[in-house]
Amino acid sequence: MPRRATIGDRRQFGCRAAVLLAMAAGATFVPVGHACTIGVASGRATSDGRPLLWKVRDQGEYPDNQVIWNDNPANPYHFIAVANAGDTLAWMGVNEAGFAIVNSNSLDLVGRADFGNGSLMHHALGHCATVDEFSRLLDSTSASGMRDVHACYGVIDAGGAAWMFEVEDTSFWGYDADEAAEVVDGVIIRTNFSMAGGGANGMARYLRSVALIGDFCAGDSLNYRSLLTYHARDFSDANSEPIPVPYPGQWNQNVPYGYFWTHLSICREGSVSGAVFRGVEPGQMPWQTTMWSLLGQPASAIAVPIWPVGSPPSALAGAPTAPLCDTANLIRDLLFDCAYDDYLDSYKLRTETGRGLWGLIFPVEESLFDAADQLDAAWRLRRSSVADPAAASSMLAEQALLCLEDAFAALGAAEPVDDLCAEHTDGGMMITWEPVTRSVAGTPLAATEYELACANTPGPSSGGEPRTATTEPRCVIRPAPLSGFFCRVTARSNASSSIGPWVWVCPLGE
Repeated sequence: MPRRATIGDRRQFGCRAAVLLAMAAGATFVPVGHACTIGVASGRATSDGRPLLWKVRDQGEYPDNQVIWNDNPANPYHFIAVANAGDTLAWMGVNEAGFAIVNSNSLDLVGRADFGNGSLMHHALGHCATVDEFSRLLDSTSASGMRDVHACYGVIDAGGAAWMFEVEDTSFWGYDADEAAEVVDGVIIRTNFSMAGGGANGMARYLRSVALIGDFCAGDSLNYRSLLTYHARDFSDANSEPIPVPYPGQWNQNVPYGYFWTHLSICREGSVSGAVFRGVEPGQMPWQTTMWSLLGQPASAIAVPIWPVGSPPSALAGAPTAPLCDTANLIRDLLFDCAYDDYLDSYKLRTETGRGLWGLIFPVEESLFDAADQLDAAWRLRRSSVADPAAASSMLAEQALLCLEDAFAALGAAEPVDDLCAEHTDGGMMITWEPVTRSVAGTPLAATEYELACANTPGPSSGGEPRTATTEPRCVIRPAPLSGFFCRVTARSNASSSIGPWVWVCPLGE
């Protein structure tokens, strides 16, 4: 097996389904801290004939991600990229020439110099316009021995090229997606192993990704929408079998009903961002390459389009952190609120009736997809009346942020109490109501405390009304009021509180 390959070397090193399945059978699944899932597809594999590049980033140590704009005059090309908040190293991005890049660590390759993944991708985005130029960059850094990487890199360019590179400190191997036939023709997928290195880290995620992408291709639906909606938010078990959402069962005796383990999933607790890059058609401007960014844990985030034309929208940029990522992280904390690591409350994502987080954000995200497609079509026709890409991205990002903030409020807020009953009891009046068991979004939520307020006249002028705290959905008022009166209940959960409306109550029998 050669230890070095150029961009012209299309040997696949025996990477066929049978070999991969054999690798999986003997694989030992070990925890991987920097475990990402990436893929690249040539235009012949996609539903619209345009190349695609994607990544789900797993780096739980850096949950605050943002989109940066690099316009350093020393670089030939300006670019946008996903970076850790407050940093400039690039972990996925695209430049104004239409060259896009993603990476995943490959634990079976060697790296031991001082030009790491983030630095290499930052440099490539600033200096490479094509896949061929990226290959030459790898050539030069191999010869100099300055590269400290053990990684797989997916890349596309405005000319339609789509490649996967496996790279270590002084060697690399290149695979053309247009000629690849690893599992699905025209598609190459990697997690945390390489074909050249022969490892098996991340094999459960790899096999699940292969199955998903294969289904997309079979249904002619491999596009940015299916990758964002289904692939980036996919959950699976140790056998790479899909986990339904909601999960109608108890994973084990230590966790509550509806929670499942995400550690081996494409989307898991340590996932902090994601992106899908949609390449351009012949005749389009290179800057029309679209980066769909998911800032935050993908299941809790909403996708926003951005183009490499200038500073990103404020919702995506760090000041000091990106508001979209901040809100997604708040939602992530609600989803992963189990005492045991990596367990997610699936009923917060989606209930049997379709409510929950996804029921709130998916319709808005679909509208963003439609808006971006309309812009893309108008730009192809060179319509002068169409919004410029920077303004359009800002508008759509603000829409996404409002949606996510509203979803967070609904997900964490207890369902308001609006039905009270009153009856006389010894020395007082008993007020009762149904216990709060759901949030406004329809997800399971247990109220930890209630507060009952009473007033003769409700509204802002009724300040100073008697208030009583209780952990049960009932309360005795002493002494008993002589006639009907107004009450309202504030229900509190661990996440937030919800104030119910003023309700007129009249003791039974009056």
